Amino acid sequence: MENKNPRTQLENRKVVLSAALIAVLVVVSVLNQNMFSPAQSTPVPVSMGRGLASVESPQVQTEWEYKLAKQMAQSETDGTRDMASIGQMPSPIEQFRFGLLENKYQFNFDEGKIASLTFPESSPDRPKYITEGKDFVLQHSGLFKVAFKGVKTASKETEGENVRETLNLLDGDQKAVGKAVVVTDQYGRLLSLQIDGL
Repeated sequence: MENKNPRTQLENRKVVLSAALIAVLVVVSVLNQNMFSPAQSTPVPVSMGRGLASVESPQVQTEWEYKLAKQMAQSETDGTRDMASIGQMPSPIEQFRFGLLENKYQFNFDEGKIASLTFPESSPDRPKYITEGKDFVLQHSGLFKVAFKGVKTASKETEGENVRETLNLLDGDQKAVGKAVVVTDQYGRLLSLQIDGL
């Protein structure tokens, strides 16, 4: 016999609706716990690749580094290390080109020595400052294609915004063995250097 009382029907609906909501909440919380539980996730082993920094154990990384360092320290030869583990000191020309001049210039070489260098006009960089052309050339005399012991200024001219300094390159007896032309801008930044023998 059905109860047609509207009040009873309303109470029955409330009970069914409440039970359905509770069932949905239980199912969602169980799924949430299974999907996002740290106990269920499998961490990536160190040997398989890189993992998140907060997941990996620092002890595992330290142990791996220790084993690698110990292996590198052991040698089957007389204790010397292989060439791949030793860096080479830069040559004086490399120090000059990549250090002092910061690889901003185009170089021309003659038998392994510098014949000329030029600052490219299209470069976004600024040329390097030098004190005096004479001092600069003398300080780096061993790098140029002409061997010389001294430098004497032959002329110094202003050409627009640039300064062109011509230098005589002298041997130990003060005899001219070559010529250097140093071009700087009005602020003393090196634009070009040309070395020629006589």
